[in-house]
Amino acid sequence: MSLLKRIQHVVDGAETKVQGLITNNNYSPKEGDKIVEKAALKIQGINANDTVKVNIGVISPIIINIPVPDPKNIIPNPPIPTPEELEQQAKRQAQKLTDAVKAKLVETAQNAINELRNQIPDPTEQARQMIAEIESYKEQLNSLLEQLNPVALLNKALDKAEQISEEYIDSKMVQVFEPLHLKGKSDVECSLDGNKINGSVSLYLVLEDFDGDFTQKFLKSLSITGEVDLSNLNDIDISDPVLHDGNIDIQEEIKSRIEKQQEEIISGLTEAVIDSYLPIFTVINNFKEMMKI
Repeated sequence: MSLLKRIQHVVDGAETKVQGLITNNNYSPKEGDKIVEKAALKIQGINANDTVKVNIGVISPIIINIPVPDPKNIIPNPPIPTPEELEQQAKRQAQKLTDAVKAKLVETAQNAINELRNQIPDPTEQARQMIAEIESYKEQLNSLLEQLNPVALLNKALDKAEQISEEYIDSKMVQVFEPLHLKGKSDVECSLDGNKINGSVSLYLVLEDFDGDFTQKFLKSLSITGEVDLSNLNDIDISDPVLHDGNIDIQEEIKSRIEKQQEEIISGLTEAVIDSYLPIFTVINNFKEMMKI
C-alpha cells in the first residue's frame, strides 16, 4: 500500500469511528477527541520505507471530513454542547488530522529530497539542473503541500523539466540549422497521469535573425507527442513526427535547402527530443519513488 493510501486509510478509520458513535447516540466530545488523537499518532508513526509506490491510477490528495454530530446524538451527560460548539470541535479535530498528515508528507518529501542526489550517480547537465530544482523545494514544502497532495511537487518539477528540455533541444537545433542560416525553437508541454508522463513537443524553424513569437510566425514546424512510463524510461510510446508548412512566405532557396535535408533534419530533431527527456525524467522518477507515491 502506498504512503497516501495508508494515510487515507487511517483518516477514513477515524471518521468511521466518530460516525459510529454518532449513529449509536454514544458520541461525546471527549471520545471524539480520543479517536482523532490516536489517528494523528498513528499517522506520525507510519514509516515511508515500509510503503510501496503505486504505478497505476490517478494520485489523489488526502481527504479529511470529520462528521459533525447533532446534540441529540450526544451521551446525555450535562452539559450538552450546542450545535455551534460541536461544529467547532469537528473543525478542530479535522485540523489536528490535517496537521498530522501534512507533517508526515513534509517529512517524507524532505527525506526524499535529501537522498535524491545520492540516487543519481554521474548526472548529466540536465539531471543536475533537475536535482537542483527539486532541492530548492526544501524551504517551500509547507506551502507546496498545503492541499495534502504531493503531486504538487511533481507538477512543479515538470514545469522546470519543460524548460530544461526546451533549452537542451534548442541547443541541439543550433547544430542542425546554423549551416542553413536558420534557427529552431521548441515548445515542450508535459503532464503527469499516475505513473506516466504525457508529452508534446513542437519544434519551429525560423530565420536566423527572427525575434518574436515563433509559434505564430515560422517557416516549418515539427510536432511529436509521446507517453513515457516512469518505471521504464527506455520504453517510450512516441508518435511519428509530423512536419507542417509555415504560415509566412518563404524564399524558394530556403525551401530547397530544407527539402534537400528534410530526412536528416527530422532524424536529428527526433533524437534530440528523446535525449532531452531521459535524464530529467530519471530524476523525477527517483524523487517520486522515494516519496512512495
